[in-house]
Amino acid sequence: MASNRFSEYDCDGLIEVGKLITGSADAVVAQMRSWSGHPNQDIRGVVMKSLRILFKFLQDMWTDARMEYSRKKCGSGDLGKDIGSNFPSSPANPQDPL
Repeated sequence: MASNRFSEYDCDGLIEVGKLITGSADAVVAQMRSWSGHPNQDIRGVVMKSLRILFKFLQDMWTDARMEYSRKKCGSGDLGKDIGSNFPSSPANPQDPL
């Protein structure tokens, strides 16, 4: 199996990475919600596009971290379960968190 960006992390490190990713995703979603009502559509559009790109990047990182966690047989093998997160299935639509 090809290594991913987290292949050098041990189980404890992967748990910390998972917490950082999910915390960051929560912050991005909060920003998206706060910007969704901004009266200037041009500014709102640029900010929202940037936040969606960042959210997608976090989803990709989460996928890599989960695969590595499972591959190394850490904990239950399910990083989301072990840190109490359902990211990226939360928010309801991971493609558009609003």
